Amino acid sequence: MRNLFKTKKAGTKLLSVWWFLVLVIIAIGIVAGTSIFITKKIDTRAVEADILVSRVINCLVNQGIIREDFLKENFNIFQKCALSEKIIDKSSNYFLKISLFDATSNKLVNVPLVYGNHAFEKECKVPASGVVAEEFPRCSEKSLDVIDSSGNKFKLNIIAGSNYEYRGA
Repeated sequence: MRNLFKTKKAGTKLLSVWWFLVLVIIAIGIVAGTSIFITKKIDTRAVEADILVSRVINCLVNQGIIREDFLKENFNIFQKCALSEKIIDKSSNYFLKISLFDATSNKLVNVPLVYGNHAFEKECKVPASGVVAEEFPRCSEKSLDVIDSSGNKFKLNIIAGSNYEYRGA
């Protein structure tokens, strides 16, 4: 009987070596998985630009009718549309341009509202020309036919660009 207990003790020592080996393999897997996730570059620039354009459209246009206060000179897009001025206008990662044209004469109705990195307006056209430009911003542009409360027809043009790169958690 005493011999049997001694072998159990040796078996416990042998099992503890395997237990530590399993723990080391699990730890290596966790470290490898975490490092792969953290170093992965996720490109959301085109989606961010499209979301920004959609938010501006939803703010300025309601069932094809443009906000009356947008036609006034002192329109503050950040307050009226709940956008962050710090992120869009003060950082160099975003661009937003809103233009309103008369639908019949195709002339600008008011001075375009331009925020953010102004260089993006030209840089947005580079990927569209077929040139591969990895570090350039991704942009979204939408045009809408709208009217004001008096029935005057306008064309609303919105361009947004994003060059913000997410690099893991």
